[in-house]
Amino acid sequence: MGDDVVAVHRPGCNSQIAQKKTTGPIVGGTLYSIDIDAGQNEWMTMPSGKKYVDLPESMIAAGCVPKHKPHMVLPSPDGKHTAITYTGDQDFAIFKNDEHKVIFCPTVDYLKPSVFGGATHSGAWFGSDHFLLLDMTGCVNGVCGGGIYKF
Repeated sequence: MGDDVVAVHRPGCNSQIAQKKTTGPIVGGTLYSIDIDAGQNEWMTMPSGKKYVDLPESMIAAGCVPKHKPHMVLPSPDGKHTAITYTGDQDFAIFKNDEHKVIFCPTVDYLKPSVFGGATHSGAWFGSDHFLLLDMTGCVNGVCGGGIYKF
C-alpha cells in the first residue's frame, strides 16, 4: 500500500485493550491542511512526509482509542491546539498544531454512571486552556437531551 492510501484495517489497534468494545468496526479521520505558502491548491506535507495526518494512527501513538465519525476541527484562540470532535463518541482529541499530532484524548467516561450515551457534535474554546464540549444526545443525572462539559 502506498503512502497516499489510508488503510481501513489498522494493524496494532487490538494491541491495547482500553475497553471491551469499540464504537464501530471502522474508525477514522484523515486531516488535510492547505499549505498557503505553496499555493491555494497545495496540500501541506506533514513531518511524516505524507500529505495528511492519519488521525487513528496519531491517536494510537498518543495512547488513545481511535474514534468514529470525526466532525469538527476547532482551533484554540492562541492557535497552538485544535480540538477534534467525533459525532459517534462522547470523546474528543486535542491536536498539537505545530507538531501535527494528537497529544491527548479527553473523555467523559469518568463521569459515568451519571453521564452516559451521547454523541459530541461540536464545542468551543473557553480561553486557550479550556474546552466546552457539546454533547447532542447524552444523559446527565437521568435527564436526557444533551449536555455541555468543561475540560
